Amino acid sequence: MRRREEKGSFSLLAVSQGTFWAASSVAVFTLLTAALFYFAPLSERLLPYFASSGLFLGSFVGGVLAVRRAAGKALLHGLGVGAALFALLWLISLVFYPGPVMTVHLLKKLFLLLLGGALGSTLGATLFP
Repeated sequence: MRRREEKGSFSLLAVSQGTFWAASSVAVFTLLTAALFYFAPLSERLLPYFASSGLFLGSFVGGVLAVRRAAGKALLHGLGVGAALFALLWLISLVFYPGPVMTVHLLKKLFLLLLGGALGSTLGATLFP
């Protein structure tokens, strides 16, 4: 049985586990999107929408799982998952694409990840009290 953290305290372990599951969800969604675009006759203009949806859903899943583990401070844990996932994806992108950074796109991704984590943790707190 999974051990839940003390109610009312911030759990770095819950945020790290939520970030792991969020990153895994983003990776799975990315692979499914790649397969969909390869096999289906979809326009490449839709790709940014699928990528943004994958980031949002991954952060959402991570927020839900983090708040289930933490058992408290839902919004803080969700924002922690979103911020940690943003930092992880930004570091990975720096390794594989060391070009210039577009601030507008970076802020849009940060907003999506923070919003997904916050909404996921809020929903997770109401569904799994």
